[in-house]
Amino acid sequence: QSAATITVLVGTSTLSKGGQRYQAASIHWHEKFSMLLIHNDIGLVQLKENIVFEKNVKSIKLPTDDFTKVNYPAILTGWGKQQLNGGVPDKLQKLEVNVISHLKCKLRHWFLGKDQVCTLNKRGEGACH
Repeated sequence: QSAATITVLVGTSTLSKGGQRYQAASIHWHEKFSMLLIHNDIGLVQLKENIVFEKNVKSIKLPTDDFTKVNYPAILTGWGKQQLNGGVPDKLQKLEVNVISHLKCKLRHWFLGKDQVCTLNKRGEGACH
């Protein structure tokens, strides 16, 4: 995907209204990203202008060391599709999950990478992509 097609939206939980939009200047994918296994699915988006921080726009702290929490509550958010071949929801979705051990998860998901975090949630809930 080219930077020209990427817009970053901040300050709202609704895609269709509110917030501020920023155009991407460049995208930097992880050098070991694998679309097949969905490993190293992280990157950086450099914006054409600086984000203006205000009441609804704040920075977040990232972990400084390895994330090894087990039986730890986590919150997953995103605008991902809610069903295969479905559309993107207008409202930001939120799901409370519980982090489980990498070993326990790997028994069911052999392709799990060493740097992936595995969670458990109610049947019928989760993030597939």
